[in-house]
Order: sequence, then C-alpha cells, then structure tokens
Amino acid sequence: MTYLLFSLLLIVAVVVTYFVTKKASYKKGWDKSWDTAWNKGYEHGELVGKQSVKANAIEITEDTSDGYHTFKELYYYRLCYNATLINSLVQIKKDNPVRFKDIKVCKSKKHFGGEHCYDGTWFIVMISTPWGQISNHYKLEYWDMFNCPVAKTSWKWDGHGMQEAMERLNRLSKFIATGSSL
Repeated sequence: MTYLLFSLLLIVAVVVTYFVTKKASYKKGWDKSWDTAWNKGYEHGELVGKQSVKANAIEITEDTSDGYHTFKELYYYRLCYNATLINSLVQIKKDNPVRFKDIKVCKSKKHFGGEHCYDGTWFIVMISTPWGQISNHYKLEYWDMFNCPVAKTSWKWDGHGMQEAMERLNRLSKFIATGSSL
C-alpha cells in the first residue's frame, strides 16, 4: 500500500513538472515559426533578433496563471512532491536496504566543482538511480523540507535534462511499485 501511494505521488509530480515547463514555453496563440527564425537569425531575408521576439512575447512571472494555478503555486506544489519523494526514499532505503542499494539521495549547497548553487541562496537535491540522475534546485529557505544526507558537493552532473529526468522518475516509480527495474 505504501508503495502504491508513493508511486501515485511520484506520477503526479512528474505530470505537474511536465505541464509547468510546457506552459512557460509558448503563450496562447504564439507562432512557433518565431523559434525557427530565432534559431536561424533570419526570416524571409530579414534579420530577426531578440527584440523582435520579445515584442511578441508575454512577460512570464511567478504570478502567471494557466487559469487555475500560478507558476508560484505549481512550483511550490512540485517542491512538496519532491520533498515527499526524497524523504520517502530515505525511509524506504532504511526499511529495505538490499532492494534499494542502487538508489541514493543527497542535498548540497554546492555543485560538484565546489561553487555555490547559483548565487549561494540555492541548493541542489539529487537522486541517483541505476538509470541515471534526477535533480532539482531550490531556494535555501526550503532546505529543512528535505530530510536526506547532506553532501559537501553534489555528485557530478550526468548531463540529464527535463525529459530524461521525467523518464527516470517513471522508471523509479515502476521499480518502487513492482520491484522490476524495467
């Protein structure tokens, strides 16, 4: 039962994270051809630059809403899910160390190279799985929400992006629920 609840929480966190990042990509009715123009630098022989793209973009702030929730609410929601995931993984590892020996978690105020996360007011939380890493940065004010081992520096980043992290979260969820490494 614990694994089923944990899996459901993990799936919701993945879905919320996916839609939060997608909502920030384009405003409603945005012409995606601007991206092509931006990447090439020209459209129909005319130079298209940052100012042209900015003129058509809406300002996105933490108060920007999808009609139901603001980004601020959704990011805090994601934070709560991630804290629940990390804290649950710590407990699950204690309860079943053999099965979860290849799953590790940590938090650190410094990146692998020793530099502080962003301006020194952030930290990184990492999960290491057999399929790769999953990581997120949060403001230091949320440090105590994550009850996991503290590392002097984070692990060396494996190059993952949002898509890989979501795929790894899905695999982790299936592993927790079924015991299969899928």
